[in-house]
Amino acid sequence: MKVPIPEMLADELMVFWADIFGDFDLSKEELLGSEHEHNSIYIYIKRYYDNIAGTCTVTVSSNNPSIGGLGQVATNSQFRRSGIATQLCSEAIEEFRIHGGEALFLGTGNPEAARMYRRLGWMKLAGANVMVNMTNGSPEEFLINHFSSDIKPVVRVGNPDFHLQMIPLILSPNNWQVLDANLGIFSTRYKVQNSCMSLYPRYRSLSAGNRGAWFGAIANSGCVVGLSSVCLDKEGGYSVDGFTHESHRYVWSDLIQKAFDWGESHRSGRCYAKVSIEDEEKMSLFEEIGYRKLGTFDTFELDGHQGGQIGATVQPNRRVNYIRMELP
Repeated sequence: MKVPIPEMLADELMVFWADIFGDFDLSKEELLGSEHEHNSIYIYIKRYYDNIAGTCTVTVSSNNPSIGGLGQVATNSQFRRSGIATQLCSEAIEEFRIHGGEALFLGTGNPEAARMYRRLGWMKLAGANVMVNMTNGSPEEFLINHFSSDIKPVVRVGNPDFHLQMIPLILSPNNWQVLDANLGIFSTRYKVQNSCMSLYPRYRSLSAGNRGAWFGAIANSGCVVGLSSVCLDKEGGYSVDGFTHESHRYVWSDLIQKAFDWGESHRSGRCYAKVSIEDEEKMSLFEEIGYRKLGTFDTFELDGHQGGQIGATVQPNRRVNYIRMELP
């Protein structure tokens, strides 16, 4: 069934998922259709004796239906190992492809679940606990073609249009170590990315309580090639940061300018950025638009532990040393 759904069913699903996951990345408002103009959400449910036995959901981008995200794959403990999850996920991927889907992403840190997904055609992405099911070709070919647009993107205020589109961007290997210090987004070359469908809620949370904002650079194909953020601090200042796909660095300054303009209109204090001392190209770009280095700001420890599902080469126990860069 397709969202919006009746409120009674939405409440039933929220309770079911809370019992299994605790925290999850789909809100009741989304089930009731709060983002239906931007994304289509499909819910697959298996019942036994009128009780929910299993579920999964697929969210598809309206402006680029080739990309989707699988989530809420859950089975009631009474029906584990009965094939319900396999059946529902098979139905989901089949319908996704029928409607023109090319790449269906999911995130999992569960080795047993990952084995099931692999049997159904999902492939793991390097440097992440994220998998993708391709209709045609390989994930590498898809990402190359996805970011091949040579038309300058338009920078827009963050909105649900970017929900699915930010996934390929963040999961594409990037030479920058820290992509966005405000939100703790790191390159998959340096830190294992465990998130998929929960990436968008992290950005969306910036707008809660007017504590910040975010922006995206979107190409004519609907592909998001860059993101930026601005976050208000307790001292009356604000921090900005952002990144782009490596083939679209030219739009980085536009993204940062949008973040700066928003911060300037909401605060009169200092504007600054935290940049890894290893990201020399990013430091140079900040200096080109007027920022100056002010010494070490902070450190962050990268968790380089690799389990059986991790394929990235990550140095364990490595720390990120940040430089504070500030507008004079």
